Parts: sequence; structure tokens; C-alpha cells
Amino acid sequence: MKTYLKNDTIPAEVLESAIRIQTTNESVVVYEPGDTLPVEPESLPTIPDVSAWQFIQALAHLDLLTAVEAYVAASSDPMVAYGWSRASTFARRDPFVLAAQATLGMSDAQADELFLLAASK
Repeated sequence: MKTYLKNDTIPAEVLESAIRIQTTNESVVVYEPGDTLPVEPESLPTIPDVSAWQFIQALAHLDLLTAVEAYVAASSDPMVAYGWSRASTFARRDPFVLAAQATLGMSDAQADELFLLAASK
């Protein structure tokens, strides 16, 4: 487990090997293989997978589409661009989504809200 401040640059290899990323208003915690994950409260909302179109609409509604596109363009991993352009659905706990969430400085609650908004589109 590694903890970074919100404004820190997290190395791409750390994000790519992450099994879970948690964000708060002040920090980003990256869990790597072998780390013990915290227990999730059972009261968390169920976050559905959303279609690419729903996801894009929600990102645009929240003025995040340009930031996500910049994240994709800046990534050194060609699979990020490929996945962004070809995905038919997006899952809340997908490694791409978690890495983008961390890079954009979004908390878990903000990312959950994004997916819930997308699901309503």
C-alpha cells in the first residue's frame, strides 16, 4: 500500500499494477498485489456498469470529458487509448477508471456519483 498526496504524480507502473485505488480529499491510496484491502461497508450503493455513451454524457455533463481525453492522450500505455476508443461499457472498479480517477483527483464518492449519473442517462 502506498499513499500519495492529491497533487503528487503517481508513477504509471504503480497505477498499472494497482488492485485498488482509494481517494480522499487529501490523498490517494494505491493497493498493490499482496496488500490487505480494507473491508468495504455493506451499505455502499450498487454501482452499475454503464454504456460508453452514458459515460461520455455524464463526463460532459460534469465538465470532465476534456480532462479524461487529456489523461488518455498523455498515457504512455497504448491500451488506455485503445480501451477508451473501443470500450462498449465502463465498470466503476475497472483499472482504467481507477487510474483516471486518481489522476483527476476524484474521490470515491465523486466517481460513484459520476457512474450513478451515467446510469440515469
